Amino acid sequence: MRMKFEVAAMVGCVALFSSVASVASPVIEQGKTLYENRCVHCHGENADGKGQLIEYLNVKPANIIGLCAGRPESCITDRVVKAVLGRHEVGGKKMPLLKEYISVEDVYALSEYLKTMR
Repeated sequence: MRMKFEVAAMVGCVALFSSVASVASPVIEQGKTLYENRCVHCHGENADGKGQLIEYLNVKPANIIGLCAGRPESCITDRVVKAVLGRHEVGGKKMPLLKEYISVEDVYALSEYLKTMR
């Protein structure tokens, strides 16, 4: 009887911790919302530069995830900050600057969400 209780308790703990781990943080949820509202149309659902509007753009959108493949996670933050806040071109490409419409906190949230797409 005691063994059944211990096994049941262990299964319950695993289920609890698994469900907690799968819940995204508020920052990542904020980033996801921003990406879905402002980025997905050009950069695509997988941040691969294959969005629905690609045929109407003068400059092909960057493959954000591909640009940072094999590099530290900070690469994504760096690329997003530079592209969105307009520090300089990214990969020789210029996207419309969004610094008038997006806060530094939003840029951070966006980069945290993109890291989950790797």
